[in-house]
Amino acid sequence: MTNWPMPTEDVNNLDDVVHELGIEDSFTTPAEAVRKLKAEIERLQGANADMLEMLKTIENDDGQVPQRLWLQIKAVIARAEGRDA
Repeated sequence: MTNWPMPTEDVNNLDDVVHELGIEDSFTTPAEAVRKLKAEIERLQGANADMLEMLKTIENDDGQVPQRLWLQIKAVIARAEGRDA
């Protein structure tokens, strides 16, 4: 829990805020940093959805996928869908 009032140097240091958001460019504003971060989150969420759908298409009826890998695939799918593996 944060104790208020916070030290002014912590609250007002925008360079630290931008750096914590993962932006190294000191000319980036916090708003720009947040926009970049949101865009990256959206990109990753889209990629995650695509990867999950691809994993769901893998079949192992003939047992060609090694058992250890097959169990990992099933566990990742279960976790992504909010189920226990």
